[in-house]
Amino acid sequence: MVKKLVLITALSSRIAFCQSNTVACGGEASGSGGTVSYSVGQIDYMTVDNNSEVITQGVQQPAEIFDIDVNSADSYQTSINAVVFPNPSSKLIHLKISDYDIDGLYYRLYNFQGKIVLEAKLNTDQTSINLENLSAGSYYLNIQKEGQILKNFKLIKH
Repeated sequence: MVKKLVLITALSSRIAFCQSNTVACGGEASGSGGTVSYSVGQIDYMTVDNNSEVITQGVQQPAEIFDIDVNSADSYQTSINAVVFPNPSSKLIHLKISDYDIDGLYYRLYNFQGKIVLEAKLNTDQTSINLENLSAGSYYLNIQKEGQILKNFKLIKH
């Protein structure tokens, strides 16, 4: 009986601490639907870099990528299949567009203050955008056609 108790205790302690990390803050939120634990701001992670690709490893990836739907009267009523990767990045990001005619498409990269820091016409279905000369922070990438935003991404440069 004692052997079983020791074995259960040893196994449960290994399971309980298998994913621990240092974070900036966190807590627990409760509501009528249940309880969730959360953490914000992983402050330590490992980056592997081979001069063309960067892999950021950690318990929680600080990736933040989302679309903003633009369906106002002055915007195109279209859906464009586009992805941006990797995010976050410190050197290059890749913008890939599928099943859409790229004729007339261009991108604009805005800093947090709304200033355009990069822009270019899209010539191929996959475009690499160099971020090396930009400061670390959050940026917004718009895919546009004739001045209308078709897709918007939030990027993190570290």
